[in-house]
Amino acid sequence: GRGAFRRRFGIPVKATAYACLQTIFKVDPRFDSVAKRILEADSDAVIVLKELPMTNQVGQLVRARMRKELSEAQLARVFFLPPLSDQDYADAYGAVDVLLDSFPFGGHTTTMDAFSAGCPVVTLPTDLMSGRCTLGFLRFLGLEKELVAATIEDYVAIALRVGGDPALRA
Repeated sequence: GRGAFRRRFGIPVKATAYACLQTIFKVDPRFDSVAKRILEADSDAVIVLKELPMTNQVGQLVRARMRKELSEAQLARVFFLPPLSDQDYADAYGAVDVLLDSFPFGGHTTTMDAFSAGCPVVTLPTDLMSGRCTLGFLRFLGLEKELVAATIEDYVAIALRVGGDPALRA
């Protein structure tokens, strides 16, 4: 379950887990400031990212960027999941509280995986088709007003609202 997954990967069980489980090369540099704002605003927050199976060079670049943006205390609340089995990957969605859709290249399969686990997805759509799939899904589900952001500030505010209210995550 949720607690077992978190313990296995060193994620605090009682934390509010905001995850971007996209392939790590989709984690745009603007995401670093999003992580910082979430960690500043929610003292219970952790950020969860996923490593690539074939190389960790991109993960190292993301870590280096985050070291410039985040304090040491904030960095201690950022968790990088190792390459996961299919089952662990599916379990990850049930172990996090909010999925942060990557931007400008958003999710499709990742978003569907989150939905199948009942995990809410916050998105910041772009003008590109690759940044609008989650918008389409949320619009279809009637959740556009609740989970679709127009700006980075909206994206952070929506994530914090969902993360801070268990009823919104149900």
